[in-house]
Formats: sequence, structure tokens, C-alpha cells
Amino acid sequence: CQINLQGAPLDVVTFGDDVNVGSGNINFLQDSELELANGADITGNIDTDAASQGTVSFLGNSNVNGILGVS
Repeated sequence: CQINLQGAPLDVVTFGDDVNVGSGNINFLQDSELELANGADITGNIDTDAASQGTVSFLGNSNVNGILGVS
């Protein structure tokens, strides 16, 4: 599974519950923001196509069980 965050720069996407990406990635295609609600854990990698692109905000206690950053 691949989840592409394609919103315009500065758009915000919020995950309110756990997300299991499996062998794919959550991938920033623009310089947008991903918010993780309290207790929303990510299983998989969070990646970006370019360095310094994308922001991950933790709105409480959440975990990323994978790699966070440029692959």
C-alpha cells in the first residue's frame, strides 16, 4: 500500500486512528503537514521525495513503527 500526500503546500492531513501501510510508504509529494492524533500509530515508513519537504506533528502520544525521513 502507498499513501501519497498530494495536498498543496501547507495543507494539513490528520490521521485520527492507526494506519498500517505495510510494505509501502506514506509519501509527501508536496510540502504539506501530517498530523497524528493522540494514540494514532503508524506501521510503515513516512517518506518524502525531497529533503526538508513535509512536516509530521504529533498531537499526543503516537508511534511511527518504521523509518521517518528521506529514503
